[in-house]
Amino acid sequence: MTEILDHLAQELPRLSPKLAVAARYALDHPEEIALNSMRSVATSCHIATPTMLRLARQVGFDSYDEFKAQFQQGLVKQSFGSRASALRHTHKARGDDAVIEQLFDTALENISNTAKNLDLSELQKIAKLMRRAQTNYILGSGSMYWVAALLHSTGCMALPSLRIPTAGNAPFVETLCDISNKDTVLALALSPYTRSTIEAIKMAKSRGATIIAITDKRSSPLLEFASHYILAQATSSHYYPSIVSVLAVIEALLALIVANADRDMTKHIKEVEKLRRESEAYQF
Repeated sequence: MTEILDHLAQELPRLSPKLAVAARYALDHPEEIALNSMRSVATSCHIATPTMLRLARQVGFDSYDEFKAQFQQGLVKQSFGSRASALRHTHKARGDDAVIEQLFDTALENISNTAKNLDLSELQKIAKLMRRAQTNYILGSGSMYWVAALLHSTGCMALPSLRIPTAGNAPFVETLCDISNKDTVLALALSPYTRSTIEAIKMAKSRGATIIAITDKRSSPLLEFASHYILAQATSSHYYPSIVSVLAVIEALLALIVANADRDMTKHIKEVEKLRRESEAYQF
C-alpha cells in the first residue's frame, strides 16, 4: 500500500480541487478505499461517484477496481494488530453500525468477485478427480483446520474416501506416509500460510499424489505444488482474513461432485441420513 499512497501524495499538488479531496481522503483512510464501494467512499468524502473513477485514472489505473485492489493488497499484508487498529478507527469515526456494515459489504464483495473469477472448468476437473480418487486427504492447519473439518463432515456423506489427518501432535507429513498416486490432497490455506501444510503437500506431490489447492492469491506458496487450484478472495475489514469465499467454493465443489455422480452416491447420502435419523443423535 505504501507505493500507491506515495504516488497519491506526489500527484496531490497537481490535482484539481475535487480530485484533491478524493486523494486526501484516500491518504487519510486507506482502509476505507480497500473495503468499501466506490459510491460509499464518494459519499464519505462528499464528492460525486465518478470523481473517484477520475482519480483512479489520474494516477494510472484503467479502472477503479484496479485502484482499489492496490489498497486491498496492502491491507492483506498488514499485521493483525494493524487491522484491529483499523477496526477501532472505524468504530470511533462512524460507530458500530459502520463496523458491521463494512464487514458484510466486504464479505459479499469477496463472494461476488470469487464467483466472477471462478474457473468452472477447473472446478469440474477437481470434482471429477475427487470422485475417482482412492483416498481424498483434506489438509488445513491453524484457522483452516476447522474449515477442513467442515468439508470432511459434510463431504463424507457423498465421498466416503475423504480423510482428514487427526494424528494429535504428529506432523502432517507423518499422517500422509501411505499416500500414493491414486490419491488426492486438497489443501486449504490463506495468508499467512502455515509451513506444515506447505511441507505436507510437497511430500505428497513427491509420492505422486494429485495436489489441489483452495487459497487466496496467485502468489500463494501452495500453487508451486498444486496441479489444480481455485482462488477465493479473502479481503476483510476483520483483523483476520475472511473465509466466506472459501466456504462458498467448498459448497460449490461438493455440489458438483454430487450433481455429476452416479446413483450409488445418492444412495449413500440417503443411507447416512437414515442412520442419523435412526440414531436420534440429531433433532430433525
